[in-house]
Amino acid sequence: MGVAADTGRAGAAGLTPLLWIYSLAIVASGCLSRLPPLHYLLWLSPLLLGVAWLLRRRTRLLPPLIAALVGAGWALHHNHQALAERLPLDAYGGDFLLELQVVSLPEIRIASFGLGDRSRATSLRFSARVLAPVGASPSPGMEGQLLDLTWYRVDPQVRQQLRAGSRWLLPLRLKRPRGSINPHGFDYEGWLLQRGVYATGYVRPQDHRPRYLGDTLACRRCASGCATD
Repeated sequence: MGVAADTGRAGAAGLTPLLWIYSLAIVASGCLSRLPPLHYLLWLSPLLLGVAWLLRRRTRLLPPLIAALVGAGWALHHNHQALAERLPLDAYGGDFLLELQVVSLPEIRIASFGLGDRSRATSLRFSARVLAPVGASPSPGMEGQLLDLTWYRVDPQVRQQLRAGSRWLLPLRLKRPRGSINPHGFDYEGWLLQRGVYATGYVRPQDHRPRYLGDTLACRRCASGCATD
């Protein structure tokens, strides 16, 4: 029993540096200013592994190198996949009519216009999941995608009805997730990609009248429970 326990501890101690190298490779891949093509890593890996194999009797480079390549490959693959799962460039700035379900608590923003102007407009920012596109859509595969949206100048009725779980038919203008190029600022684009946001945009009531389609069953129960309380 004692020998087995010592062997297990030795094996775990040997894996710890490899796990650190694997994790650091993932972090280093995420810190790159530009994402290199994945085939660069596929070309470089055999060369590095071949050199490590030739030097295997002099050094112990092979296990750490494999751990670093696996970590970098995993990170690059997922980063490229996240970039690919965005609104296509040919649909950038396009207008869509989509059936959506709100999946976040709307954020209310009130803006004033001009100094001394008491008129104010209410805007709502929210996230929604695409249930189905309506009519011709230049971007296939939108069902189930997550959108970050803004609805400017909403009236009190919309403000009351738009809540998590509500379903809507909305005319939207969408664009790909983009962020500031300021290297010292908040990485807005990275934050959107981490959340899996497919596109950002805003509601255009002038193109088509927005329609409230109702709430999900869970949302209706919550609303009725709050009203009862």
